[in-house]
Amino acid sequence: MLKFDLRAKIGKRLSRLGLESFYESNLRNIDGLILDIGCGQQEISYENSAQIIRLDIRKTKAVDVVGDAHDLPFQENVFNGIICKEVLEHLHHPHKAIDEMQRVLMPGGRLVSSTRFYWPIHSSPNDYFRFTKFGLEMLLEQWSEVMVKAQNGLLGTLGKHLVRLSSARFLMVKILYPLLITAAFFLILLDRVSRKFLSSEFITSGYLISAMKSVQSNLKIGTFE
Repeated sequence: MLKFDLRAKIGKRLSRLGLESFYESNLRNIDGLILDIGCGQQEISYENSAQIIRLDIRKTKAVDVVGDAHDLPFQENVFNGIICKEVLEHLHHPHKAIDEMQRVLMPGGRLVSSTRFYWPIHSSPNDYFRFTKFGLEMLLEQWSEVMVKAQNGLLGTLGKHLVRLSSARFLMVKILYPLLITAAFFLILLDRVSRKFLSSEFITSGYLISAMKSVQSNLKIGTFE
């Protein structure tokens, strides 16, 4: 029987399928300084990004700057891009954090983000919100070129919940693990085809987000410190 750490790695890979390719494609054309908010222990780099500044509330080996997303320790108009991966649901005041991201982005800079919708409680007890597409659009109403896209359809959402279940440390789950992970894999695979016919607006595991800070010529460009 597979050890738990290996099952967890397989589960993480399946549950995040497609997420890194979304970030890669949206960050590919952003040259210059990128801020990664809530990086945790991730040290992921993206093509053509000159420099990534990694920020988190706690110090890890991956973190460059310890800081709070609600009060970013940077001047205005510093960054060409911002990564905010699976963080919004863990913030006490998402509106305030979004305002801070807009403040530190250069005019024309881009926010690339993702967040959970239909998803189990995670990182307990620091799990506070679930956002609908419409809530996210309202959160970003002061931004331009806002794109909020469902990450999965119905089958993919069910598959990813089976992935989460397969990582549980219960005896029955361990016994049924091969069946659960196989079913999850095929549901996620079938979702890519079925989304052409089944609406993804009904249910999704989460949303992929891209938005641009409006270009305003009267804003002063700052520096990173």
